[in-house]
Amino acid sequence: MLTVKYNICRYDLFMKCFDHVSNNIDEIYKALARNQSAQAFLGPENPEEPYLEGINYNCVAPGKRFQPMSNLVRLYLNCRIQFPPF
Repeated sequence: MLTVKYNICRYDLFMKCFDHVSNNIDEIYKALARNQSAQAFLGPENPEEPYLEGINYNCVAPGKRFQPMSNLVRLYLNCRIQFPPF
């Protein structure tokens, strides 16, 4: 029972952090690219337990093809928000 509560709490804390970053990453990428047609989005590799695996950061630069950029997510997380408590 305690393990279930812990897993729910861990999931909720992770998703609170993830949702914050996910909701803001597109606008930040548009500002960095200086172009409103640029697109960026996040997706967990494991949606059921997203804290166990990686996060995919994908972007499409204006006039370019799709490019995954997972390392930039780590940089953003370290600089933009509080460290998650998990």
